[in-house]
Amino acid sequence: MSQDLHQNVLSRRGWAFTLVELLVVIAIIALLISILLPSMRAARESGKQVYCLSNMRQITTIVLQYAIENNDFLMREIGVHRAPDWTEEVRKRLNDNDHTPFADVGVFQCPSFPKPDQSLLLPQHRSPPPVEQHLDYVTNGWGINGRTQEIENILTRIRRPAELAYLTEAGKFIPMIEVRIRLPDGRPASLHDVWHQGHLPGPDNGERRAWYLRVRVARDRHNKNVNVVYIDGHGSSLPTQKLNDLKLWVDEFPLR
Repeated sequence: MSQDLHQNVLSRRGWAFTLVELLVVIAIIALLISILLPSMRAARESGKQVYCLSNMRQITTIVLQYAIENNDFLMREIGVHRAPDWTEEVRKRLNDNDHTPFADVGVFQCPSFPKPDQSLLLPQHRSPPPVEQHLDYVTNGWGINGRTQEIENILTRIRRPAELAYLTEAGKFIPMIEVRIRLPDGRPASLHDVWHQGHLPGPDNGERRAWYLRVRVARDRHNKNVNVVYIDGHGSSLPTQKLNDLKLWVDEFPLR
């Protein structure tokens, strides 16, 4: 009987892990996790990127439908420069109400948009209570030859619709504005259109500029890329540095 017990103990010892073996197993598991986690994050971000691009294509499709029905007029700002408010048209066609709160319109929101920084606006320009980010995209409001006062809004007159951005992702300092504000020269401002090189995510474009000239286009939103939908309706994901190329924004070159 004692011999059987002795054999049983030896058998158990043969199958037991030593402390060194346990540490090796734990180290291997930790290494595998460290390898897999970045891949999982990248895959999750890729899913968000696809969702975001789908939002932008839906918005652009509605804007193009409006153009077809309205003598090729392409909406490119939020109700400034005598142009209709494209956000109202999107809300009307999706929700049957052109004043549906932005937060209730899913296509206006990118799942990867960071928590907004409301410090961009002066206190008198903020909505009470402080607004959250509910419109995460910006339109191309650049004018012919870079002049914002001469925006070409006729779709059939745009020479490079497959190369010219219509909609892209908003930078992290862009708040949603629920009250009308004006630039120093008296013009209305929306902050959700791109019409100046300071709005692009260049290396020197930061908080030193006037609040209405700060970066409006996102940097490195989805795995170091940013979504863009072009005027012809197709979309792509571009590296941040490509968003600084004026040929993506201005239809007529060279700039005069």
